[in-house]
Amino acid sequence: MNKFDLVIIDLDGTLLDSNDLWIEIDQEFCQERNLDMPDDYLANLARLGMKEGAKYTQELFKLDMTAQEIEAAWDEKALDAYKHRVDNKPYSREFLEALKKKNIRMVVGTMNSKRYFDRAMERLDLYKYFDAIYSSDNQEYGKSTRKFYDRILVDEGVESARILVIDDLLAACQSAKETGMKVCFMEDKVGQYSREEIEEASDYYVVDWSELLPIM
Repeated sequence: MNKFDLVIIDLDGTLLDSNDLWIEIDQEFCQERNLDMPDDYLANLARLGMKEGAKYTQELFKLDMTAQEIEAAWDEKALDAYKHRVDNKPYSREFLEALKKKNIRMVVGTMNSKRYFDRAMERLDLYKYFDAIYSSDNQEYGKSTRKFYDRILVDEGVESARILVIDDLLAACQSAKETGMKVCFMEDKVGQYSREEIEEASDYYVVDWSELLPIM
């Protein structure tokens, strides 16, 4: 018998090796405008997602730009990168194939927009593994609140204890944990968290996808 009936998989920094891309875009944006990034700026952007991140950036730097204009400034470079450069992380396809054979449902849980990730997911032929996509396009709340995961609970009709969330964002792990879901923290380069924080917010900790199958 499978341990889980549903797995919620994050994209950027988890399934897709794309967090460096967003770091580069954010750094270029600030450099072009001579803005000094606070130490927690990149981590906050990762937590907030695109729309909320643009509002945060506008308010933080008191920019003479609307949040929509900030999004547009990030847009072109991101679209090109997802179309041509972003790859899935090592061993992730083997994991997806294994879960498909076990008939375990998989859904995407991301605060990115399909406008971006669609280009990589199509090129890499990854959509075939997923039964639903929960993203900033159809989710009212970000992952910093459990409401993101409450919506998935309602839509999918699966008991929370039978769901595994795989994410590289501490705030997302904390929110999912509040619902009673099991959580696997996936190490990535952006979030710099203490081991104590990670252990409190998750049930499992992995460095790469090759370590995940024994959990299932």
